[in-house]
Amino acid sequence: MQYSTSPPATSKGFLGWRMVGMGFLCQNLAIGCTFGTYGLLVVPLTESFDVSRSMASLGIALITLIMGLAAPLIGQWLDSHSIRRIAMLGAGLIGTGFLASAHAPSMLIFLIAYTLLIGVGVAMMGPLAAATLANNWFQSKRGLAIGIVNIPLFVAIMPVVFTQAMTAIGWRQSLQLIGVGFFLVLPLLMLIVSRPRDVGQQPLGAHVPAAPGIESNSPSEQQHSTSSLLKQPLYWGIVLFAGMVTAGSIVIITHIVAFATDYGITPRQASILLGVNGVCAMIGALLLGWLSDRTSPHLAAGSAALLQALLWCLLLSQPPFETLLLAIVGIGIAGGGLTPAFFALLAQTFGASSFGTAVGLASMLLVPLTFGAPVFAGFLFDTTGNYNFTLQIHIALFSAAALFFLVFMPGRRRQLSRGHMKADPQ
Repeated sequence: MQYSTSPPATSKGFLGWRMVGMGFLCQNLAIGCTFGTYGLLVVPLTESFDVSRSMASLGIALITLIMGLAAPLIGQWLDSHSIRRIAMLGAGLIGTGFLASAHAPSMLIFLIAYTLLIGVGVAMMGPLAAATLANNWFQSKRGLAIGIVNIPLFVAIMPVVFTQAMTAIGWRQSLQLIGVGFFLVLPLLMLIVSRPRDVGQQPLGAHVPAAPGIESNSPSEQQHSTSSLLKQPLYWGIVLFAGMVTAGSIVIITHIVAFATDYGITPRQASILLGVNGVCAMIGALLLGWLSDRTSPHLAAGSAALLQALLWCLLLSQPPFETLLLAIVGIGIAGGGLTPAFFALLAQTFGASSFGTAVGLASMLLVPLTFGAPVFAGFLFDTTGNYNFTLQIHIALFSAAALFFLVFMPGRRRQLSRGHMKADPQ
């Protein structure tokens, strides 16, 4: 790879922050309109199609599964093709899926439309595309950029909006409005610029050597395939230990209300805990994204894991509401901040040009953890009658993740650095 001595001339200002805005919009539309609304559909679906509550609840679980299975292929596409076209195709699939779901004559047809159309569309337009776009435009401030695009604002807003819409016009018409909305946003998605070079620019913080024609031999610039990533123990370590922290966040979202009310917290107070966790996850995405840039991604990821371990120990004591609320603040920040730290660490370790492939593969590998963790927590509760064993298991996993990111990763990076210096003597 060759570098010029100066950035190519362009009449446009740096477009990176605009692309962060586009990524934020894509991620929030895709996730907010699905994960932020489906819980409100469970009762209407049960009544409309005369099905069980478990059948009506399958939609989000199936979307999560489809997103994970499709992510490796879509990640490779994002590395080698136009993010704009992929995101627009995803928006079209989501819009079509919502329209088809609104007219579904049975629960089976509803789930097929919701899973195969909306699920694939979210995989193409959602967090993976948004994070890849931010990664392409930033070398410095990459963690902050990825943190911004991953702020789940619409997940907090859409339940309120969708509830009002269903009350006014019904669930089918509300789904139709969402579907039409995705088609209306297509012209705006045409503003996406997939890579800086497409408009004669460079990523923010891109290194430009003084002498022209110098080849870059940095390991971070190597192009990794899915098979080459799977052969690297370091990749497996980063993905699995980050997955342990992510799984804990999903368990909290799923079980915190039941956990709190079991020992005397009122349902109203417990619902506040869930809302605070969501707000603090937004703060965490910015805070740990910023920390990734100021220090290193592995330090940010390790800090998130360590904070989770400490605060989950506090949960074991079944604290009063005020103390529990403070714990949830920290847990939300750590959970929300893990994603930008994890993504930035993959980009830093395996190269920005392989980012989509690395994150897409990780999304598939983590499906058993993200899909199974809340179910396993429920099983342990049914078996033991409380959440203590679940808390203890996650504390151990968080502690192991903290050791990996804070102790092992710095040593591993020094080894890689020394090996590179020997292989490329000056």
